[in-house]
Amino acid sequence: MSDAMDMKGVVKFFKDGEADVMGIVAGNDILELSENSDRAVKLVRRAIRQGRISIADIDASVRKILTAKYWAGLANRDTVVTQGIIAGVNRSSSNALVQELANASVTMLRGKDYIKNMVPIRRTAIISIGVPTVTRFQKEISKGFYNSVYYVLDKDATATQISNVAREIGAFDQIIVGIHDSRSRPGNNIPLNAGVKNFIKELSTKNTVFSLFANPYNLSALPGLENSKGLVVAYQKEDYMQVSAAAVINNRLVPKGKLPVSILPNYKFGDGM
Repeated sequence: MSDAMDMKGVVKFFKDGEADVMGIVAGNDILELSENSDRAVKLVRRAIRQGRISIADIDASVRKILTAKYWAGLANRDTVVTQGIIAGVNRSSSNALVQELANASVTMLRGKDYIKNMVPIRRTAIISIGVPTVTRFQKEISKGFYNSVYYVLDKDATATQISNVAREIGAFDQIIVGIHDSRSRPGNNIPLNAGVKNFIKELSTKNTVFSLFANPYNLSALPGLENSKGLVVAYQKEDYMQVSAAAVINNRLVPKGKLPVSILPNYKFGDGM
């Protein structure tokens, strides 16, 4: 079974459905997320007529798919009971496993000693950037920093809003910042306006610890973080990652995650303290 066939890494090189044909030629039984399924079927039929694909191979794929369906019991009519399905999927044991996985993945790239020596009773500004309201990250962090104040800057914060926060946090001894990708499906090019990105760059020159709740490739679009006092990568925006990152900064969790990709020149595959 292929991965998504509409990804640009494939279709920008093999256009107009050719990637679909090549996927079948390569031996895939199922293609996922073709750009155009109707076109793909027509092109595969044409490739069979041209001799690029053997009808025997197609028959073999169909037998494999049907065998898998019979094995899964799909030939037997069944009724799905939807009552309580959400609670059934999100049971306590499942949520505990998700949190365990989050704890194991959170990655510290900078500031191990600095974070260890942060003082809980000092005045601490806890800022969430990229979201409109106070986050779980802020609430969790405040459990370890008792003299703290929350600030929030949305992804499109105005110059006045940024200036107001910058002015107020000048009196704080420590700053902890969560950078959040608010999209339902995080990717590259985190949607923060230029003013917000400049504010992040300015904060990186101060006594600031950052946690990134986004695809790690976004590190390349946020210059300055490589020089910050502390940098934790938590990969996703969900609450369980926010809880894990906060636990690291609160010195309640030893980070064991390693960076799964290289974001050159500052971050390399396998980095993590």
